[in-house]
Amino acid sequence: NILDVKEVLRTIHSAHEADSKLQVDARTVKSWLDAKEDFSFVDVRTPEEWELAKIPQAELIDYDNPGKYMGLPKDRKLVFSCKTGMRSLDVAAYFVGHGFTNVFSMRGGIDAWSTEVDRSI
Repeated sequence: NILDVKEVLRTIHSAHEADSKLQVDARTVKSWLDAKEDFSFVDVRTPEEWELAKIPQAELIDYDNPGKYMGLPKDRKLVFSCKTGMRSLDVAAYFVGHGFTNVFSMRGGIDAWSTEVDRSI
């Protein structure tokens, strides 16, 4: 079962391109907030992480009612955030896989927000 190296490389490249399309930087999210754009800004970290530091405009994901988000319109703009942007990228990809069309993961997560947008966090 030798893998076709070219196929593996194409798959990695394709996955990277798909992930890149889902990512948005912290400054862009801040500009959307400042412009009062209508979107859901959801922090997917644990409640314990949330207590340590939070972006005031973000809501902590409702772990007791995850279906709340699946019930949103499929074209609703959703921005997910976590500590570094990795978990939120997984969540964003999950939503895309369920038919959502306007989904983003904040690149760098709250770490990026605290260095690029608000150093007080």
